Amino acid sequence: MFANTHDIHSQIRQNAEQLNEIHEKMHYNDYDSHRFFSKFDELAWPGGLNEGKRRLREGDPEEIEIAICFLEEDPSFYRSSNIKSDVIRILCRHPLSEAQKKRLGDAICRLVDTRLGREFIALGRLAKKIDNPRFRGQLYQRLNSDSLEIRQRAQTLVRAMQ
Repeated sequence: MFANTHDIHSQIRQNAEQLNEIHEKMHYNDYDSHRFFSKFDELAWPGGLNEGKRRLREGDPEEIEIAICFLEEDPSFYRSSNIKSDVIRILCRHPLSEAQKKRLGDAICRLVDTRLGREFIALGRLAKKIDNPRFRGQLYQRLNSDSLEIRQRAQTLVRAMQ
């Protein structure tokens, strides 16, 4: 379906932009809500949300790669936090390579540095799954941040990993 992770990231960004544009138009009555929701499955996930989640539950390697890219990209659109929470819970059920764990650890650290989203609770389980000295060290560094919010988010994940 995709040649490389760059293509997946690009598709996720483009789809999120489209969903945000359509959602905004819907609020200004320039777009029918039925049309928005008919496009939602197609645009919320590369290859379609329902099909993607089905394949992800089955452990399809390509879908696992899309899930990791989705979390790395961290798109923001209507219901994206719910999708991320679902994806995190499903990813926790599958074996991950060390390279995949590293990428997920980096994505989690970016979230710790920037914001607290609805998916943050599920991130604790993922943090426990990908726990390794490098990732733990990244979180411990954040425990000394000047930002109280970053320290609190890092503390939450460190506790979840115990």
